[in-house]
Amino acid sequence: MRRTTAWRAVPGRLEQLIVIIRDPASAPAEYLRTPVGLFRDMTTHDPDMARFLLVEVVEVSAVGSSLVAACIPAPGAVGGALVTLRGADGAPAHITHGRRCTSGYDRRLEALGALGTLSVGNLPPDGAR
Repeated sequence: MRRTTAWRAVPGRLEQLIVIIRDPASAPAEYLRTPVGLFRDMTTHDPDMARFLLVEVVEVSAVGSSLVAACIPAPGAVGGALVTLRGADGAPAHITHGRRCTSGYDRRLEALGALGTLSVGNLPPDGAR
């Protein structure tokens, strides 16, 4: 998939993409007992978005952890994950997902371009982070 010219928000050629999605608490235990898993649950749309922004994805790797296993009832369940994609021109995209973020919802995207940076994220009610 090629990046379209419709995406004008990234200033200049994309050099790096960072996406962070973290939930404040794990999903309900009943939901987590299903064989969905974090990669199918949380990590579905962000790689598609990265594919839209990268020239063409030529490499994908992922790693998950169960460090927040105490809040996930399914054995071997993944509570956090890092996904890395690399575009044909070498531009990397890094996606972070987590089932527990004690500071609340954490949704951010940062696209670093040759001419500047686009940064988007949720704003906390008090404006502090």
